[in-house]
Amino acid sequence: MAAPPPWNKWLRWAVTALVVVLLGRLAVQQDWRRVWGVMRGARLGLLLVVVGLNVPLIWCKARRLHLLLRPTLRVPIGRLMRFFVVSYAADNLVMSHAGLGVRVALLRREGAPWSTAVAVQGLEKAMEAMGIALVALVVQLSPSLSTLPTWIGRPLRWSFVLSGAAMVGAMALLVAGAMGQGLLRRFGEAATALRRPEVALETSLWTATAWAIEVVMVTLGLRALDLPAGLMGSCLVLLAVTLGSLIPGLPGNFGTFEASAVVALGVLGVEPAVALGWALLYHFLHTIPVTVVGLPQLRMATYRAPLASSRGAEAEATHPAA
Repeated sequence: MAAPPPWNKWLRWAVTALVVVLLGRLAVQQDWRRVWGVMRGARLGLLLVVVGLNVPLIWCKARRLHLLLRPTLRVPIGRLMRFFVVSYAADNLVMSHAGLGVRVALLRREGAPWSTAVAVQGLEKAMEAMGIALVALVVQLSPSLSTLPTWIGRPLRWSFVLSGAAMVGAMALLVAGAMGQGLLRRFGEAATALRRPEVALETSLWTATAWAIEVVMVTLGLRALDLPAGLMGSCLVLLAVTLGSLIPGLPGNFGTFEASAVVALGVLGVEPAVALGWALLYHFLHTIPVTVVGLPQLRMATYRAPLASSRGAEAEATHPAA
């Protein structure tokens, strides 16, 4: 595996520094008594439901991964759910997007070649792009879109177009990879399961279901604080925090998540202090439970990293790239 280019590290540090500066400015300008009061006034019952919905959400993603792996590797759905929880803990404790590497390492420990593990993650990202496009489409079709400022409406249209293009491009690359060589062929092999219409339909169904659960979680989170919780508003907030999470930065996307949520809720007429209170509370609901559950297994996965490497090397030797 080739080492990342030097500019990659410097770019990450630059983006992280920018996020810290912007977060500092946001923190200085806030009335923290008001923010704390907003968080304390949330309805506990709805917040507990939001936390509980993480279970079916992770199950949907694990089921999808199980289907994608099935032609070459059989891993129980329960174990794949643990893989996702561990990877989320890595995202929240190490740095954003660290979980991708953790899932690759865990799949290698199950006997998957490195190229196959990476290819499946790429295929999952293509499916996630489909989910982003669906959420953006809901906002696009909403009659309320015309009331949004141009600086919001135009990026929303572009997010729909770019998400759709990313999905189509990635799927075409994966399917066409069957005619390629080396790593490109591994990407094609990862898409083998999707050549069966029933599997392609089921993976798309679980992807859409996972995103629908996310919309419900945002809606319930907004209602817990008596904030606007219509379908368009919930999709707008979800789309904003999702696109914000694509920016590499602090662990758990801390800062970018809050800033994205404040901007989206501001468009819906929510004052900044209330929006920040909701963003912090909702972010905690997403990060703390999975981190607490996944931390012990993350330590175990890190401890067993040499084992993962050796088994992955054996798998590569057993399944050499063409």
